[in-house]
Amino acid sequence: MDVAEVLFFAIPTIFNIITKGQEVAVYMATKYISILDKLLFDDPRVNLLKVKLHLFLLGYTVTYGEEERTYKTDFEAIGVIKAEMKDKTIKEWINFEVAFARAVCAKTKREQTYDNEKLATQHKEYKYKIILDTLEYECNPLLNKLTQNHEFASAKVMLYTCEIKIKNKTISETDKNVLLDSIKVFEK
Repeated sequence: MDVAEVLFFAIPTIFNIITKGQEVAVYMATKYISILDKLLFDDPRVNLLKVKLHLFLLGYTVTYGEEERTYKTDFEAIGVIKAEMKDKTIKEWINFEVAFARAVCAKTKREQTYDNEKLATQHKEYKYKIILDTLEYECNPLLNKLTQNHEFASAKVMLYTCEIKIKNKTISETDKNVLLDSIKVFEK
């Protein structure tokens, strides 16, 4: 199973990195999800692999700006897969990854165009507030529930929080120190 997981996840990632036509990676990830569905394995690792592939598709959508190509579909599929799982720790990790993905997706959605600059600014501030609320009130509590080492995930949340605060021009000195500490986690 470990070999299948590596191959099913690594191959679309490599295609995404190497090829100029990223749609091949999306095709392969979608095909692998379909194959895993047809195999009907009753193994939590298979379900986790399907979740990872759906998160990969979400990442593709965010990175390449496909207009909400799979947001809703992938989030719904992850919810169905998660409902079938029995391991509470894995479910908590999935909840965290989904909440984080929602925050990232919210940031990358296209901005509405406004004739009035004040309305545009208000919209952007509102969007940033939603993202920060998701990170603070969903991601952080989910991480605190987890008993496993979640230093990397916590640093990921803090980096993204600081990025949003910098863009919103609301970063404090404390946030800057947290940002530096988070960067150190990635240097390890």
